[in-house]
Amino acid sequence: MMRAISICARVQTQRAARLAQDIFNLLPNMNVEAMSKALSVKSNDMMLVIYVASLIRSILALHKLIDNKEQRLWSEKEAIKSKVICLAGMRGVSSIKRRASLPTSQEEKEAKKAEEDKKQAEAKEAAAAAEEKKKSEGA
Repeated sequence: MMRAISICARVQTQRAARLAQDIFNLLPNMNVEAMSKALSVKSNDMMLVIYVASLIRSILALHKLIDNKEQRLWSEKEAIKSKVICLAGMRGVSSIKRRASLPTSQEEKEAKKAEEDKKQAEAKEAAAAAEEKKKSEGA
């Protein structure tokens, strides 16, 4: 009986030793230069992916910023163009055709001039109305 127990214990001890040896054999050897190089290559690859992703993200943000600025400038240009057309409508249809072919800076200058002319005309009308009122009160 003792002999069977010792044989059984020896078999289990051998089995445990074999499993322990397998565990240690499967562990990577960290002292080997190839393993160290492989780990550094892998980490460099991951860093490159992170760098490229952030680069793409910043490029997309800049693209969106430029699109927003372009859209804002376009809408401002359209607003000025509509003012010029509205003011041109007061002067006649032929002036619309002339203004439509002018460059943007020229359109802006003419729009400002038209606004100034309108303000001057309103001021003259107000002055004339004030004189009429004085004449009617004095008479």
